[in-house]
Amino acid sequence: MKSKSLYALIRTVVVILCIGCIQVISAAQNGIPVAVTLKSSQRIEGRIDAVNGFSTMKVPPDSGASCYVIDNGLRRVYVGKNYLVNEDPVPLRFSEIQFPIWQDGIDKKPAVGILNWEDRFNQYGHRVINVATKHGPKNVVQGITKITPSYVELSSLKTDGPKTSYRMSIGTGAVPVDVLRKLLRNQISRSDSPVEYFNIFDFFLQAQRFGEALEELDLIERRFPERKEQVETNRQRVRQDQARQIIREIRQRIDNGQTHLARELGGENMNKDGVAPNQLLELQDLLTGLDQADAKVVEVRTKVVELVKRFQQNPPAAITADQEAMLGKFLAELESELVSSNVTRLDSYLVQAADVTQKDQEKVALAISGWLLGSNSATPNFALAQSMFRMRELVKEYLLSGDPNRHRELLEELKSLESGNNAEFLASMLAQMKPPMHETATAGYTGEAPIEFSVSVPGTRAHPSEQNFRVLVHLPVEYSPYKRYPLLLTLPDVGVPVEKQLDSFNTAYIKNVGRVGRASRNGVIVAAVQWANPGQTTPGYSAREHATVLGAMRACFQRFQVNTDRVFLHGRGKGGNLVYDVGLAHPEHFAGLITIGGVIEKFAKVHATNRDIPLSIYAVVGEGDRLAQSANLTTWNKWLLSGRYVNLLLVEYIGRLANESFPDDVESMFAWMQYQQRRLPDPAGFEFSVNSLRPWDNYYWFLELHGFPLRNVMWPKTWTDGALNALDIQGELKPESDVNHFILKPSKAGRGMTLWLSNEYVNFEKNVRISGRGKEFREGVTPSTRIMLEDARTRGDRLHPFWARLDCNSGKWQVVE
Repeated sequence: MKSKSLYALIRTVVVILCIGCIQVISAAQNGIPVAVTLKSSQRIEGRIDAVNGFSTMKVPPDSGASCYVIDNGLRRVYVGKNYLVNEDPVPLRFSEIQFPIWQDGIDKKPAVGILNWEDRFNQYGHRVINVATKHGPKNVVQGITKITPSYVELSSLKTDGPKTSYRMSIGTGAVPVDVLRKLLRNQISRSDSPVEYFNIFDFFLQAQRFGEALEELDLIERRFPERKEQVETNRQRVRQDQARQIIREIRQRIDNGQTHLARELGGENMNKDGVAPNQLLELQDLLTGLDQADAKVVEVRTKVVELVKRFQQNPPAAITADQEAMLGKFLAELESELVSSNVTRLDSYLVQAADVTQKDQEKVALAISGWLLGSNSATPNFALAQSMFRMRELVKEYLLSGDPNRHRELLEELKSLESGNNAEFLASMLAQMKPPMHETATAGYTGEAPIEFSVSVPGTRAHPSEQNFRVLVHLPVEYSPYKRYPLLLTLPDVGVPVEKQLDSFNTAYIKNVGRVGRASRNGVIVAAVQWANPGQTTPGYSAREHATVLGAMRACFQRFQVNTDRVFLHGRGKGGNLVYDVGLAHPEHFAGLITIGGVIEKFAKVHATNRDIPLSIYAVVGEGDRLAQSANLTTWNKWLLSGRYVNLLLVEYIGRLANESFPDDVESMFAWMQYQQRRLPDPAGFEFSVNSLRPWDNYYWFLELHGFPLRNVMWPKTWTDGALNALDIQGELKPESDVNHFILKPSKAGRGMTLWLSNEYVNFEKNVRISGRGKEFREGVTPSTRIMLEDARTRGDRLHPFWARLDCNSGKWQVVE
């Protein structure tokens, strides 16, 4: 659908989303705004101060402090010194315009509390919030006392009630534009002076509210016709800034595979009046790139079809019925499924396409094997290539089946295929194939309603009955099973429906476009997980909850094309508590943890002391949320002040209270996510040491312990603070020239141990050496098709399957076939 109405609707949504993308760089009044670059390459802007930890006094920059806080007026970001690229921040020349608004406010230190609800702003910039205090719920009237393009400041107003100060900053996007405009115009002291009107125009321009900025210029032109030339110059600024925003948006949409939406944004319906020539050229280059990508798909498809037909007409030997069927299937898939995101699979064929010395049969083999395995694994061997379609069918059936007898039959047939026993072929096929449940999971999905499925959790001795927990999913606009997407698993606070949690990331549905919002804009799959039982008021930190969250993650792997290196666990309130508990206990699954007001307690506090854990955490808290701050202070400072623990980015919103959802942080959160990736074992050296107290916290990266010792167990229902007898589980991959050396501990505790091997950190041409547990092992290990398939079926990670398995029972290591 290409119409002005659709374009206008899309543009409206884009503007709303981009309001939250403004970089806040005005900082506080007493400092110079700077840009700080983290080792992840993320850039943070604001006023920087050296501190000795979270919630402590500022210290002189040369005092040796190990932590910095970057304040931009809306929030304070705390980051450890070890995570900065350098300690010489870059001063910024630009400063936001500010409007002080007089209100009869209470000038006291901000109070703490829990936010129950908030009302809308009235025309005077006032609103009512309801705060839970030790004296019961209390209504507080707040008024806007400062307006900037990126945030506004609120203060409690003097009333007949108690004089408690709830002073805070919120994103400017939370205030209706008509309220902002009225407050700003009320600040005009001289109606005959155009300067103050131009200040309001500058505000809307800096806020990237381009429609409102143009309306202000229209008003100025009517009121001050002698300023027509200045007005026109500023109209050019608006058009150019708007074009710059649209170009950024188009680039982001293209990067996320949303090419149709990118064309709508930059196509013929876009107003190009006043846009600078270099911007028009940049825009044209982007659109031309899309045209060229589409043309390449057509060109490659045409070349391959011509090649196959030529081969069918002049084969070196008679083509069998099976071969004819295989070639027909290949051509049908190219016709319906070859797109710009997967056309590179045929690059190896394209390199050889013009080589007259290579036979058509070999070129056909390169095209078929490249399509199924990816260009890097393509082979000119026709006998191998022709068996790969059948191989894919068998692999898919194996991944979907839960019948061990059928598994054995499928493995036997795989062995009979030319390509069936090749571990590299199998790994490439697993990585390139569509999710095994793709067709059934996404059938009929438009974005209007979420995809819903349930995770079944087996019963336990305490709760014998099987339980089912709902999972709701929204996919990004123009989702394709041939592109890998980050996954955000989000856990709601207790009492919050999963529907509401899901909709907070993608708020609107546009017919013929899909579900749009910040997650879709950033190309992220969002899955909201019902983790709590009805009536449950706090996490139990139980095996059932872990199985629910991790089961939802694996179920998403089976249904959607997830980039398993970019899985994020997110939670708010008590859901944030569970994020700490699950994420710190199983860090090998996640690129990052994101908590909104979450508390680190019980088992998570034990896991928080684990050193050298390659995990990033993004924690958001309100300045007035004393519960989360006091509970987490010691752990947060340990993470911030030492480079030996997790990588923490701590975000404190100025004056904000407990129980807030912080919608003004969502875009910043997605910006942080762009720089995070799961860190896998490094063949150049990798080690970990973790403390564990629960039987299900028994596996980390390549090590799995069986028969968790009861003397080390602390059950969630019997948790007591004090002396804990945690089990120390250690694993090390030690770089050695002649062997793959693993050092594993505990040496004796537990019934047995498993070592999982992958070609990503093991050279299977060398022997594997295992020490530290059982009798030392030093032998060659061969990859196993069964192990690879069973691992891909149970863990769901088709991007990084384990290739081999060794078990240690009774002190002896054995290869599991």
